[in-house]
Amino acid sequence: MIEGRITFKRDDGRVNVSMRPTKEKALVSDGDIIMEYLLNRGGKMPYSDESSAMLIKDKFNISKAAFKRALGHLMKEKKIVQEDGWTLLTDIGRQWTPLVSDESQDEE
Repeated sequence: MIEGRITFKRDDGRVNVSMRPTKEKALVSDGDIIMEYLLNRGGKMPYSDESSAMLIKDKFNISKAAFKRALGHLMKEKKIVQEDGWTLLTDIGRQWTPLVSDESQDEE
């Protein structure tokens, strides 16, 4: 079964459906993607909220708007900072560990 959510209902009865979670829920998972990327790159990446939408989509498979929301959320949590077009982990960010999803626990 495929799950989705209705994003728009048209006058003719057709609907637009998104398979992505709402932006409030995606914020955390998008942030996790960025944090894992940063940890794998030694705590820094040459991407920031000024990076192009195509580059962000290519590297992270999320929209620029979602990327900027996730970066903003991580900055509020003091996990990252941005300097000269680079995004860097802070000491707090270096302590981050990925959560184990329920799906991977079920496989064990």
